[in-house]
Amino acid sequence: MCMCEKINSNFSILLPQLTILTDYAVMPRYPNEFEITNDNMKIALKYAKIVQEFVLKIIDEKLKN
Repeated sequence: MCMCEKINSNFSILLPQLTILTDYAVMPRYPNEFEITNDNMKIALKYAKIVQEFVLKIIDEKLKN
């Protein structure tokens, strides 16, 4: 369970993307153990956009209520 699920259980559908994005945030701190390729960057950007759209939709819904 991610911390966001405590606020909105729908975040669970993003768990695969959030897990991978977390790896991209943590692993580069240890450069001998992780190499970021162009494909990695494309995936990270794709997942970040998915998460961004999801979060903005939730914010928009909250603002309408």
